[in-house]
Amino acid sequence: MLTTRSLLAAGSVLCGMLLAGSAQAEDQVVAVKQEFGKLEEVKEVVWKASASAGFSISTGNASVMTFSGGVNASRNDGSNKITLGLKGIYGLTDIAVFTDSDGDMKANMDSELTVERKRTAALLLGMFRYDRFFSKNNTGYITASAGLDLPASKEFFGGGQIGYARQIVNTKMHVLSAELGYDFNYTRYILPEVPPMNFEQNVILHSARLYAGYVLSVADHTTVEANVEALINFNVAHIGDRDVGAGQATRVNGQLAFTTKSRMNRSLPWRRRSSLMFTTDILISLRRSSPPRP
Repeated sequence: MLTTRSLLAAGSVLCGMLLAGSAQAEDQVVAVKQEFGKLEEVKEVVWKASASAGFSISTGNASVMTFSGGVNASRNDGSNKITLGLKGIYGLTDIAVFTDSDGDMKANMDSELTVERKRTAALLLGMFRYDRFFSKNNTGYITASAGLDLPASKEFFGGGQIGYARQIVNTKMHVLSAELGYDFNYTRYILPEVPPMNFEQNVILHSARLYAGYVLSVADHTTVEANVEALINFNVAHIGDRDVGAGQATRVNGQLAFTTKSRMNRSLPWRRRSSLMFTTDILISLRRSSPPRP
């Protein structure tokens, strides 16, 4: 059987480079899909590892160049699963800047046009997750993460979660899962040159975590996934230049994903019986934070 998954992946990269246009580098960060820890039946310890790398360049009103990459590794013995991950993205944007040195509001000289290069993406994130499978539908989990995001003024951010996850419905067509736990989040912001009055550089949030996810599978070719996560703080924190009470720094993240696969049986010149497979993925992410980030 011949598949064109690798060719389609390469085509997607090329299309992305052509369609990026005036998009900013920070908008090219791929959203990470939240996944429920699934019990896998294994007869022995299973190790897995993967690595990825990407590069995109676009031009228009601004020229954007982005590098991205990541590595993942996991160990699963059937009852315990450990997952490690590291990802990063770095982007530069060149913007044309006009300086009206003679006051005629026209770019008459080459010296009046310069190119300013800005760093628009600089993200590094390390992740750890441990799942303890008590049964097919009941799991305990611990996660930890740490990283930095310089364009977002985050000199360092880290945190962890601990909780309980359960699959409420688990059939061939429907999977409904829920999680309940505790979330810790620490962020150290880059101090501005002129800090606002009462600006707090270090922000700590203790939150209750609620999560619900649903997967609809149609035959073996189409899936629709929807999930929502709510982080409700229960401590008083000073964010930016204001104090927020319990529940006032609530964060809600939601995702909707659609995946479909189609297969065509064709006779190719170099092979009589061949099968071509095409995959389409659509991902929509929503995020709400209250109050706005500093």
